[in-house]
Order: sequence, then C-alpha cells, then structure tokens
Amino acid sequence: MKKLSAIIQRAAVVFGCGICMLYVASCENPYTGKGMFSEISREIKLTEANVKGNIFSIFANDTYVFAGGGGIYYKKLHTGRTWQRFPSDGFPSNTQARRLAIGYYEDQEYLYALRMWTDENDEDKQYASLYYRPSDPASNAKWEEIKIETATCGNIPSTGTLFTNHAFKQKDRAAYLVTDKGVYKLNGDQLDSVVSDGENIGTIDTSTRSAVYVNGKTYFSSSLASCANAGNTMCYAVENGEVKYGDGNGDGLTGSGVKVSDAVSLTFSKKDNCLYAGKGRSGSGAVKIILDGTGKPTGTADIGANTDAAIGSYNVYAIFCEQGENTEQGENTLYASTIGRGSSYSSMYNGLWGLYDPDSAVDAQDKGNWNRE
Repeated sequence: MKKLSAIIQRAAVVFGCGICMLYVASCENPYTGKGMFSEISREIKLTEANVKGNIFSIFANDTYVFAGGGGIYYKKLHTGRTWQRFPSDGFPSNTQARRLAIGYYEDQEYLYALRMWTDENDEDKQYASLYYRPSDPASNAKWEEIKIETATCGNIPSTGTLFTNHAFKQKDRAAYLVTDKGVYKLNGDQLDSVVSDGENIGTIDTSTRSAVYVNGKTYFSSSLASCANAGNTMCYAVENGEVKYGDGNGDGLTGSGVKVSDAVSLTFSKKDNCLYAGKGRSGSGAVKIILDGTGKPTGTADIGANTDAAIGSYNVYAIFCEQGENTEQGENTLYASTIGRGSSYSSMYNGLWGLYDPDSAVDAQDKGNWNRE
C-alpha cells in the first residue's frame, strides 16, 4: 500500500511540473505573438469601423494623421480611435479621393486629393482630376480644382499617382503628381516639372511611384514602397523585391540582400528601430524589416500580436507608424489599410486597422492587438 502511495505521489509531482511548464509557456507576452494566451488574445472583439473603403494613403503632419481612399479622414496625433471626416466643402460628391498628399509652399501647408470617377455611360472609361486646400481642418477654405494644362503637363492617368516625400520637417514637405508626361511638384495650384539635377535623384519619369526626402535631396523610386527614417538621414525602398537603403549620396540606393516580395507600402518605427512593409498584388499581410545600429536592413521577422489573424489575408496598400515618420516622441502606433483579394473580396473588410503599443497611454481598446479604426 505504501509503495502504491509513493507511486501516486511521484505521478502527482510529474503532472504538477507539467502543468507549471504549460502555464509558463502560455504566459509569454501576447504582444510578441507567442504563447497560448496570445492565441486567445487574437480572438478580439472588433470595434465599429470609422475609416472604411480602399485606403491608399496614410501620412501625418505635425498635428494630424490623414487617411484617404474612398473618403478623407483625419485625427490628432497620439490619440485613440478618434477619426473624423475631413471637411469636403468644394470637393465633388459621389467621387473617390483615391490618393492624398501633403506639401508646403509659401508659408502654407496644403492637402492634395486625387479625385477619381467613372463615366456614367461607360464603366470602362475612368477619369481623374486634382484638388487642394489648406491642410488645417479648422480652415474655412474650400477644396479647389487645380487646372492642369494638358498640352504642357499632360493628362493624369486613370490609375493616378499622387504622393508626398516623407519629410520630417514641415518646410521640407512636398507633394508630387505623375502624369503621362512626367513628374511634377505641386506648389499650391501650380505644377513644376521635376528633372534629375543632383538634388532630385533616382527614377524620374512616368514610372515614378514615390519619393523620399533624404539629407536635402529627394530620391524618386518606381516602387510604391519607400520611406525615410526619423530626421530624413536615411532613405529606404523595396525595389525589385529587395530592400535598399542610402543617405542620398550618389544616384541610387544600395541593395541590402534582404528580400521582401510584393511590397507596396513601407514605414519606419524609431522605437522599434525597424521598417514595416505592407504587401499587395499577389502578396498579403505585413512584415517587419530589422535594421542594425547603422540603419542597414539585415533581415525580416513576424510583427506578432494578431497580425496574421487580422490583416494576414488582405492586401496592405498603406502602412504608417506615427512614432518615427513624423515625430521622435509620443506613441508607437502602427496603421495598416486592408483591401480584400481574390474571390472573397466582397465579403472582406476594406478599411483601416490600428495597432497601439500595449505600453501606450492612449485610450484605445485592445492595445497590443490590431483592431478596426
């Protein structure tokens, strides 16, 4: 009987140790995406979305974050899910603001919106036009159309390419438009042709899709996925499936050997000292790009949290980190826009998601997990 009791006691000890090991393993930080509790945390209650539609542009100035696609939205930096509709007075109704950009000219910062619409009698015919107004939502100014002299500047393709240059300081911010004749800088309601001249470097032609301000120069890329670090001392772009980097010296960027396929958006995080890339076309989801102490890309990693469950099956055409691209202080909030792909497109959620740092002081539901904005 004593022998049987001893056996039972030893079995109980082994079982108890097993339970402890399981408990310890399951209690890993859910923000890293490890452990059983993190799997449970992925089944979060989704918030009611305020920012819906195909969001192709996310950026910020010194005060606000802007998001644009089907509609135009804004909210104050370093706040929770407080998005509002940007004033639309003067902007044609029932049309899409497909892309947004922001630029500074003659002591005024402007918001630019590329309007897209389809011919009522022929869905195959699509058109584009450009509008602008002061970036301050409190301004009483109306949106005004920028009249483009097509003989000089060409036509805006129906695919429309409008972008900003990721400048850290307001005075350096610039917006650019690509027409079927080339690249143009937007100065209020004026278009100035951009040519390669030592200060403007990279790919400057009708294939240009983005620009990055770096050490007083502007690097133009044929890739949608580009960004700068905090302070604009380093430029990054994913070109031909490779993450490239440079400080503006020379005519191009240096290959890092780090491969990221189907990248269509890119952003920098100062706190995490990394890049985040959104994938589109035949790819989906988002990935973290690791940087070393010099800013060189060295590899990739999963973002963690509930990234795969929330946005892993979507195209991510815009991704943006508040802390790093626009300010060296404040909250480390990451945004990503999702657009459904494949045969399930109609049943998928198209709109904006937010991932708030779990240590953040921001009042936001489910910090440490992606949720709808």
